[in-house]
Amino acid sequence: MTAEVFLKTLRNHQLLQVQGPGARALLEAASTQGAGTAIRTVPTSVFGKCSLPSAGFIACLGAGKYLLYVPLGAAPVSPAADSNTRVFSREDPIYRISGPSARMWLQSLTPVDLSQWPGDQFVMLRLFGITCWITPADSHPPTEEEILLGCDPSYGSYFFESLNASIKYHKQNFLNTIGG
Repeated sequence: MTAEVFLKTLRNHQLLQVQGPGARALLEAASTQGAGTAIRTVPTSVFGKCSLPSAGFIACLGAGKYLLYVPLGAAPVSPAADSNTRVFSREDPIYRISGPSARMWLQSLTPVDLSQWPGDQFVMLRLFGITCWITPADSHPPTEEEILLGCDPSYGSYFFESLNASIKYHKQNFLNTIGG
């Protein structure tokens, strides 16, 4: 195994939040209408995740609260006119971590046991003192060591700098432990 971990800022998708009493029904209606990006199924468990076409996903954040990651311009839902359901854009900076030791690097930053992390889970955790979310990327072709991360936009620059510094440290430390 090599110490390779790569960090990339993603800008080709958008993050939408759908919330309110009619959120699930709105998403289920979108799945049957085939609007924009097809939603095959809506997750039912909190932090459950379902994959969408074009490497997107939908995650359940709680009762009546969902997060959609879809290609730019392919919003599959719009607010229902007669309900308290809202659809709004989130500006979370989104990063992709990839490489042969991506999971090992990420595991070194968190007490969350990622070896037990199923691919259909959306996880909230803290990295560098920042609450963030992570989820396996639905890459094509599939790559086990490809993870999406996002955080509150007000912490985006600090988060990116911290990720970069940690990756550099990981590479140096890993090479020193194997005598490189």
